[in-house]
Amino acid sequence: TGSGDKVAVDVSGLAKPDGFYEVWLLDAEGTKLIALGVLDGTDKGEFAMPPGVSMADFPVVDVSLEPSDGDPGHSKKSLVRGTLQA
Repeated sequence: TGSGDKVAVDVSGLAKPDGFYEVWLLDAEGTKLIALGVLDGTDKGEFAMPPGVSMADFPVVDVSLEPSDGDPGHSKKSLVRGTLQA
């Protein structure tokens, strides 16, 4: 977009979560994570790429199931992953 790259996510086929869905960017090796945000109740979201972050460096989108436990880290429960098309 005119204000930078955005990532659109739609997981409407997944069951309603016991917790919430969070969207992440991963590097190609799967060793670095960047949290983009939480999907709202419609199971869809659009997230701005953080400044200085490129799809070339973080080409994988991950949607995780997160418990409501206050821990900001990835739960290690990935439900969906996909590769961004630059």
